[in-house]
Amino acid sequence: MENSVEYPKATLESVWAAFRETDRLLKESHVEFNREMAESRAEFDKGMKELKEERKEAEARFNREMAESNARFEASRADFDRRMKNLGEMIGGVSNSNGTFAEDCQ
Repeated sequence: MENSVEYPKATLESVWAAFRETDRLLKESHVEFNREMAESRAEFDKGMKELKEERKEAEARFNREMAESNARFEASRADFDRRMKNLGEMIGGVSNSNGTFAEDCQ
């Protein structure tokens, strides 16, 4: 036993009705597609805006941290230079003292 479906004979009117229905469905599909694309674009743009803001905040934080690090480095360097100058003066004083002592011993 075959399961065959019998369709009515196609007429010019039924063919045009099928074309009109297909055209209507394509137009609806097009409208829906454009709506979904607009929503997707809006979500994408929102995500990009958030990423740009996060990047801007991260860059500002990095710049602040670098400025703080540079300030600490400069303070450390100034302290080192001061200590080296004091050490140089102390060594110079010891050398002068030894020189004076050596001259006195002669």
